Amino acid sequence: MKKILIGISSPNNSPARSAIAALAEEFNVEHISMRQPLINMIATLTNMEPVHQEFTCSPQALVEGLGISIAELEVTLAFNLRTIKSNFFITRCAESIAISNSGFNGQLFNGHIISGINTELEAQWLRDQGGLMVHLYHYDDQSQFHALHEMDGDLICIIDSNARSQQLTATIASITARINQQNKAA
Repeated sequence: MKKILIGISSPNNSPARSAIAALAEEFNVEHISMRQPLINMIATLTNMEPVHQEFTCSPQALVEGLGISIAELEVTLAFNLRTIKSNFFITRCAESIAISNSGFNGQLFNGHIISGINTELEAQWLRDQGGLMVHLYHYDDQSQFHALHEMDGDLICIIDSNARSQQLTATIASITARINQQNKAA
């Protein structure tokens, strides 16, 4: 069976976490965050563990001595890294996938789910690898801005906090159908 590759783009990372965790468990895929280099850099700057910063720290929390929030620092770092090298995050993600596939995780997992896809270049890279790009929208999200264009073959999923479990089940069913369709075509 062909390895599964799912890319997640979401305008809000917080509500997407539970969906990503459910998808990773459902498809037995390893989760790799395209944002991991940023998470590690910010953890070093703030003297925080990456897991603590990612899951329990408010993005509005100020970075001591810099006077900007963690979210603003992340955006600034990402912009500058992409300015220096447009495929910086793609290269790091591809390296993580290669290490995962060549080690024990390659036998343990059926593939990968890549979160934190924020640019057209990153989304196209995932599509070029044969991955399924999923645009995860949140019905109750305050910001309707979504940085990426929806392309033919992408999957659009909307999750409302009031009906999250039903919509997550529908999302999993949609992704399963699309993956099965891709496997039959291959």
